[in-house]
Amino acid sequence: MGVSCRHEDRLLVLDCAGSFAHPEARDILRECLAKFPGIHPPALLICDTRSHFTSPSADVPYLAQYLADWKPKIQNQIALLVDSEVKFGVGRMIGTHCEALGVELRVFRDLEQAKKWLLQSLPVV
Repeated sequence: MGVSCRHEDRLLVLDCAGSFAHPEARDILRECLAKFPGIHPPALLICDTRSHFTSPSADVPYLAQYLADWKPKIQNQIALLVDSEVKFGVGRMIGTHCEALGVELRVFRDLEQAKKWLLQSLPVV
């Protein structure tokens, strides 16, 4: 278990499963940005945590800073996909901290809604 990344519909989806070190996610994201040449920074990012064990709320400020550090490589919006009330609450706390760092993080339970929110920020070509 760990972190993997896939390209889907002009988005990068970071699949987080089980338990992992946060630097692992950062390294996987960096590899993913290089792997998919059609995706150029800033990328649209969905963090899918439905298979990830919940981080303690004490980690919230650290996680927010960690996500904000990705800002040069990703759009200033991140969709966080969750599957429980606890993850939803922790996600909202992370989102509040991210906002202070210039990154808008929204929490979703539905992948299609997360995609729709991110894709609406793209310019019409």
